[in-house]
Amino acid sequence: MFCPKCGAPTADGAKFCEKCGFNLAGLDQSAGMPNGASAAAPQQQSQSWGQQQQGAQFQQPNQQQWGQPQQAATGQRFQQPYSESFFGTMFSNYKTILTTQYATFNGRLSRTQYWQFQISLIIVVIVATFIGTVISDSLGEVVMVLVLFAHLIPSFGTAVRRLHDRNMSGWWVLIQFVPTVGSIVLVILLLMGGDKWANRYGNVPGPLS
Repeated sequence: MFCPKCGAPTADGAKFCEKCGFNLAGLDQSAGMPNGASAAAPQQQSQSWGQQQQGAQFQQPNQQQWGQPQQAATGQRFQQPYSESFFGTMFSNYKTILTTQYATFNGRLSRTQYWQFQISLIIVVIVATFIGTVISDSLGEVVMVLVLFAHLIPSFGTAVRRLHDRNMSGWWVLIQFVPTVGSIVLVILLLMGGDKWANRYGNVPGPLS
C-alpha cells in the first residue's frame, strides 16, 4: 500500500504515513481509496451497463419496425396494372374492339386501351374522308358520316368501360349531353387513371382478346 499524499510505501494496517503523517485510517487497505469507493465504482458501472441494455431493448423494436415495409391496410387486394406499348398495340386493340367487343358494355377498359381506340378512330376517319374527297367532295362527307356512325356503338361501349375502370357508373357517359361543360367533364374523367385493384366492375384490365 502507498500513501495517497506523498506516495511513500506504508505497512499494512498502519494508521498514519511514517513519512508525511497522513491519516490512513479512513482508506481501503487494498486499493488506497476511501472505504466503499472501490465497491461503488463497479456498482455504478454495472448500473450504467444495465441502463444501456434496457435502452437498447426499447430502441431495437422501433428500429426493426421502421426498417420493415409498411403494408397497406386496405380491404382490397392491389393488382399490378397491365402495361403495354401505346403505339405498338394501338391498331391491334382497335381491331379487337371492333371485331370481338363491338357492343360490349360490361367489364373495364384501361386508359391506354381507350385512347388507343379513339386515336385509331380519328386516323381511320381522316384517311377514309381523304380518299372519299379525292374521288368526290360529296363522297368524302358521306364516307365520314358512315365511318362515324359505324363506330357509334363501340365508342359508347369503350367510354362506359373506361368509367367502370374508375369504379364509376357507365351512366356518367350521358354527361356529355349537358351543354357547354358536359363534354369537358367527360373528357377529364376519361383521362384520369383507373383503380389499381379489383372493383365492383371486375379485375384490373389485362390485354384485349
